[in-house]
Amino acid sequence: MVPLNETSFVIDLIAQLSLPAVLVCRSGLGTINHTLLSLKALRDKKIPVAGLIINGPLTPHNAQALKEYGDVPVLAEIPALQSLNAAALRAIPPAFNLLTTRQAA
Repeated sequence: MVPLNETSFVIDLIAQLSLPAVLVCRSGLGTINHTLLSLKALRDKKIPVAGLIINGPLTPHNAQALKEYGDVPVLAEIPALQSLNAAALRAIPPAFNLLTTRQAA
């Protein structure tokens, strides 16, 4: 629900693109409520959700709750990174390589 201008929000742009959404959410306190509300907003607009990427310290209980209550796959859990580059992404266990996935598509 981030405004783009006086009349449109990011969710409106996502709907116009007619592509599934990947929701990036933080891992910490409040994420269950915030993420479930975001999933509801996407589904209310009939936007398909491909999955979640959780960013921040690993919190298995939050990831499990989001998967269960959000009825959505967790595509990746990415810890907070000092810098965002290819080497940092490749170092994320368990070998979830966003760069290889993107290039193969």
